[in-house]
Amino acid sequence: MASSKEVIIIGGGISGLGMAIQLKRLLGHDNFTIYEKSDNIGGTWWHNRYPACACDIPSHFYSYSFALNPDWTSMYPGRDELHRYFMSVADRYDILPRCQFNTMCLDLRWDSARSLWICTFQNTETGQTFVREAPVVVSAVGTLDRPYIPQLEGAESFQGKMFHSARWDDSLEVRNKNIVVLGNGASATQFVPELVKQVAPKGQVTQLVRSAHWWTKRGNPTYSSAFKLTMKYIPLAARIYRVFLAWELEKVFCSFLMTKDGARMRQKIRDTTNSYIENDAPSQYRQVLKPNYEPGCKRRVNTATYLAALHSPNMHLAKGNAVKIGPRHVETASGETYPADAIIFATGFMTQKWLHPIQVKGENGRDLHQVWDSTGGAEAYKGTVVTGFPNFFILYGPNAATGQHSVIFHSECQINYTCRLLRQVLSGSAPAASIMVKPEAQRRDLAWVHGRLKNLVFNSGCQSWWMDPETKKNTFIYPDPMFLYWLRTIFPRWSDFEVRRVESPKSSISRVLTSALLSLGVGSLAVMSLKDSDRPEDANGFFEARRGAGTEAGVDADEQTRRRQRKKRTESSLRIVIQEGLGQLSIILLGRGASVQAGVTICCLIAFVLFGYDQGVFGGILQNEDWQNQFDRPNDAKTGIIVSCYNLGCLAGCVINFFVGDKLGRRRTIWLAMVLVLVGATLQTTAYNVPHLVIGRVVTGLGTGIKTSTVPMSANVRYQSELCEAESRGRLVSSEVLFVGVGITIAYWFDFGMSYVGGAIAWRLPIAFQMVFALGVVVLVFALPESPRWLFVKGRDQEAINVLCQVHDKDPSDPYIVSESTSIQKAIELELAANKNDSFLSIFRNDTIRTRYRILLAWGVQFMNQAGGINLVVYYIPSVLVQNVGLSPRMSQVLGGCINMMFMFGSILPSFALDRMGRRKTMIWGCTGLSICMLMVAVLLSRVGYSNGHTCASAAVAFFFLYMLIFGMSVNCVPWVYVPEILPLESRTRGTAIGISSNWLWNFTVVMITPVIINRLQWKAYLIFMVTNLLFVPAFYFFYPETSNFKLEDVDLIFSQGGNPVSVARQMTKDMRRNNISVNSNGTVSVDTEKSQTMMVESA
Repeated sequence: MASSKEVIIIGGGISGLGMAIQLKRLLGHDNFTIYEKSDNIGGTWWHNRYPACACDIPSHFYSYSFALNPDWTSMYPGRDELHRYFMSVADRYDILPRCQFNTMCLDLRWDSARSLWICTFQNTETGQTFVREAPVVVSAVGTLDRPYIPQLEGAESFQGKMFHSARWDDSLEVRNKNIVVLGNGASATQFVPELVKQVAPKGQVTQLVRSAHWWTKRGNPTYSSAFKLTMKYIPLAARIYRVFLAWELEKVFCSFLMTKDGARMRQKIRDTTNSYIENDAPSQYRQVLKPNYEPGCKRRVNTATYLAALHSPNMHLAKGNAVKIGPRHVETASGETYPADAIIFATGFMTQKWLHPIQVKGENGRDLHQVWDSTGGAEAYKGTVVTGFPNFFILYGPNAATGQHSVIFHSECQINYTCRLLRQVLSGSAPAASIMVKPEAQRRDLAWVHGRLKNLVFNSGCQSWWMDPETKKNTFIYPDPMFLYWLRTIFPRWSDFEVRRVESPKSSISRVLTSALLSLGVGSLAVMSLKDSDRPEDANGFFEARRGAGTEAGVDADEQTRRRQRKKRTESSLRIVIQEGLGQLSIILLGRGASVQAGVTICCLIAFVLFGYDQGVFGGILQNEDWQNQFDRPNDAKTGIIVSCYNLGCLAGCVINFFVGDKLGRRRTIWLAMVLVLVGATLQTTAYNVPHLVIGRVVTGLGTGIKTSTVPMSANVRYQSELCEAESRGRLVSSEVLFVGVGITIAYWFDFGMSYVGGAIAWRLPIAFQMVFALGVVVLVFALPESPRWLFVKGRDQEAINVLCQVHDKDPSDPYIVSESTSIQKAIELELAANKNDSFLSIFRNDTIRTRYRILLAWGVQFMNQAGGINLVVYYIPSVLVQNVGLSPRMSQVLGGCINMMFMFGSILPSFALDRMGRRKTMIWGCTGLSICMLMVAVLLSRVGYSNGHTCASAAVAFFFLYMLIFGMSVNCVPWVYVPEILPLESRTRGTAIGISSNWLWNFTVVMITPVIINRLQWKAYLIFMVTNLLFVPAFYFFYPETSNFKLEDVDLIFSQGGNPVSVARQMTKDMRRNNISVNSNGTVSVDTEKSQTMMVESA
C-alpha cells in the first residue's frame, strides 16, 4: 500500500516544506520525514539574519500557490515576516511533527535488489550517525546554504570577529568600529547601508569589490488595509495579482536573448543603470560601480538605499581583491591595507558544489559526483531526475531556474512534477517499484538546454555563480521563460521513463477500461433516467400497470386500479408542471421569435465547431515528436488504427442513436452525446499508451456519432431544419456546416502554436480543449425548446404548438401556426400510414412514400461526402506534405493550417446562397472540380523525381488549396442539408442515423487506409479519389431530386406520386408556380397558404 512506502526529504527549506505539503495534498501520502541540518525550518530565511535581510521578489509571488497570504505588509518583505509565513504554512499542514532537526545527510546508496535507498545521517549536535531506509529520496538541500569563504593568507591570525553574512554573528558590536566587507552582491547591498548607520560617528565601513553590478533602483511600497482586504475577500483577486506579477517578471526574459530585440532591451537597462549611478552615486565611485559586461549575464541587484549610503563619510568603497589578512587589517593585491575590527564575507555560496557533502551512489555503485565531474558540471533531466539513480529527485536542481524569477514558483513546478512521477510508485493497488529517466531522454533534454543557452546572455563571457568556474558550464539557468517550464512539467512524457513494476502492467489497462465503462454507465443512466417524462400517457399507464401488477399482489383488484389511477394522475400532473416549467425557462432565457432561433443556431454552431475540431485536431498532432515518442513511434498501419478508431466509434454512435434517438428526443440525446465526448476527451488527454488512447478515441467517437446523427448534422439539420422555414433552411444549415471548417482551422492552428511549447502539453492540451465546446453545448441545450415535430409524434400536441408559437413569436390562433400544425400532422399521418411496423426493417419497406429509396439516397450522399478523399487532407495533410511533397514538418504544419482555412472560406458561399444554387447543381459541379484537383495532384506529384520536381510539387500544393476551397463550397454542405430533407419524419431519426453511419463507415475506411496508400502508392493514391469523385456526377444527376425551397412535409409528395423523383420534383416546381407557390428571383418563397395546403392534401 502507498502508506507503507516512506519518502525521505533532505532539507527543510522552501522546497522541502513544499514537497512535504504536496505529498499530502496531491497524493494523500503522509509517510514522510524531513531531515534538516539546522534547528528550524525555513532554509535561507532561517539561516540569513543580517541587518535589512529581505526578499527582492514581490511577496505575493514569492509564496506558495496553495497557501496565499493576503496580509503581506510590503511588496518586498523582510526576513522575519518571510520566516513567520513559512512557519504558519508548516503549522497549517501539520508538518513540524514530521521534521527531524539537527540532522545532516552524509551518504545515499541505492539497493537495486530491494529497490531501497540506504541513507546515512549524522546528528550535528552529538556527532552520532544512524541509518534509515526508504524507497524514495527527495533532495531539497538547495545551493545557497553552503557559504563560500575564500582561503586568505593569515586569516588564522585575525584578532577580531570574522564570519560570512549568511551566518551572521548577532554579538557583533559595530559602533565606532572599522568593518571590512568583502563582496558587493545582493546581500551586501542590503546590509552595508545599515552598517554605515551603526558605525557612526567614528567608525568606518570599507567595502572591497572585484566587479560591479547592473543596479536597479527600486523602493518597497507597503500594502494598505484596503488592498489586504481585497486580496482576502474578493474571489480570485490574489491569483489575478499573482499572474500580473509573474508577467512582469517574465517580460525580463526577452532581455536575455542575444537578438536585436534583446540588445535593445539590454541597452535600456544599461541606460537606466548608468543614469541611476550618475544621479545617485558619489562621483569618485561611479567608475567602480559601472559594470563592463552585458546586462543579465549576472543577476541584477535591486536597491533603494545602497548608492545613497556611499555618500556617508563613514563609508569607503574600493576596487580590489583581498589577498592577506593581518591581526587587525586586510591587505589587497595592490598592496593597500585597511584597518579591520571585524571582517564580513559577502562572497556568495559554493553554488557549484551540488548536493555537497552528500555522497550519492545509484545503480551499480555509480557515484553521482563522479558522473557530474565527467560531464563538466551538474545536470539532470528537467532539473529534477538523473538517469542511473531511481526514485531520486532533486529540487532546485541543475538548469531549473532563471535569473530574475521566483524560486518558489519553479520549485513548485518541480514539486508537482515529482508528485506526478511518484504517483506511479506510491499510489494504486500495484504501485511501481521504481521510476528512472532513460539515458537517451536525458541526453536529448540536456542537448536542448545547453543548445539554447548558447544563444542567451548568461553565456556571453562574464563569470557568475551560475557557471562552473573551471568548465564554464552553466548549471543553473533554464533557457526559456518560466511559464514554459511550468507547461513542460504539467504532463510527464512517460516514454522518457523506465517504470519497473513488481506486478503486470495489465492492471493499468483494466483500470482504464473500468473507469471508461463506469463513466459511460453513469452518463447513460443520467440521460435515460429522464425517459418516463416523455412517454405518452397511455404508455405511462401501461408501465405503471406492469409495475403495479408485480408489487401489489393480494390487494383487491379495484383498489389496485384506483391506486394506479391516482398515481397516474399525480405523475401526469407533475410531468405537465415540469414540462411547462422547462418551457417557461426556455422563454425566460431566450424569449421568443428571432432570439429563440438565434439560440438554436448558436448551439448548433458550437456543435459544428466541436465536430470540425474533433476531426482536425489529430492532423497537427501526428507529427509531434513527443506524441511519437509517447506511443513508441507507430508505423503507418498503427497510426491508421489510432486515428480511425475514432471514426469506428462514430459509426457505433450512429447505430446507438438508431435505437435511442426517437425515444430520448433531440435535447436529451444531445446531452448523452456530450457526456460521451467529455469522458472520451478526458481519457485521450490522460493517455499514456496505445490501448488507453484508443479507448478514449472510441468513446469520443461514440459521442460524436450520436451528435452527428442528432445534434449538428441532423437535428440541427433535423432539429434546426424542423424549426426553420423552407426558404432559409439550406442557408442556415449550410452556415452551420461552415463552422465545421472553423473547428478544423482552430484545431490546426492550435496544434501549430502548441508545437512551439514542446513536451506532452503540446498535444494533450489541444485534445483536452474540445471539452470547452462540449460544455458550451450542454449549457445551451438547457435553454432550447424541443422539436415541435417530435412532440407531435409523441402525442404532446399542446407542447408542440407552444414551441411553434415561441419560435415564430405568434399566437396559437394565428393562421400561420394553425397551418403549420395542420401541415405537420398531415405529414405524420401520411408517414405513420406508410410505416405501421416500428421494427428496424420497417424503414426499408418499399411503401407508398418510398422510404427505402430515400434511405438509400441518404446513405449514398453521405458516402459521397467521405469517399472523395476529404479526410486525406483533413487528417493527414501535414504527413502528405512531408512524405509526398518533401516539405519540412514545420512548413507542412503551416501549409496544413492554411489549406484547411480554404475549407472554411469555401463554406461561406453556401451559407448565403445554397437555396439559390440548389442541391443538384452544387453537388454535380463540386464533384467535377474535386475530380480535376485530384487528377492534377497525381500528375504533378508523379513528376517529383524529375529535374522540375520541386516546381511540380509546389504546384500540387496549390491544387490541395483549390480542392479544399471547392469541397467547402459544395460537397461539404449539401449532404448534411439533403439527408434530413429527403427523409420522412417518422423515419427521420433512424434514417439519418443510417445515412450518417455511411459517413462514418467510409470516414473510418479512408482514414484507416490513407497512411498506407500515401506512403506506398505515392502519387497513384490520388487517382483513386479522382475516379470516385467522377463517378458521383452521373449518380447525382440521375437519382437525386432537387429539394431546395420545399417544405419538409412537401418532400413526401416527390416520392408518393410515382415515377422518377428527379422528374417529379421538376414538375412540382412548375406546379408550385402555377399555384402561387413560387420561388422568387432572390431565392425566397412566396406562399399562398390555403392553396399550398389544398395541393398537399389532394396529392396525398
